[in-house]
Amino acid sequence: MPRRHQASFADAPDEIIEETAAVLRRPLVALRGLLGDVPYNYALISAPNGEEATAYFAWHLQLVPRLSAIAGFELGSGMAVNPVPPEDAAAQLRRALAEQPLRQGLRG
Repeated sequence: MPRRHQASFADAPDEIIEETAAVLRRPLVALRGLLGDVPYNYALISAPNGEEATAYFAWHLQLVPRLSAIAGFELGSGMAVNPVPPEDAAAQLRRALAEQPLRQGLRG
């Protein structure tokens, strides 16, 4: 998101915001089907104030399921431990996404 270059989410027109909400719903539904009702965080990353017209940045979303508790290594190092190989996680998520319709309404 978005399909055209745009550095700042604040400059996004209403239709892009509605599309973003609809697109975000799909992986959230897939994650719930795959992992159950797990906690997650998502972050909207946008260009800093004053750099909204920059060509080198595109706003985007990051979705991070919280599947394990933070423990000593994570607290001490600031690094996350992922016990699932990324290729396995990606394959599982692809299968779960394949079960979801491509477009769902905001309330659908």
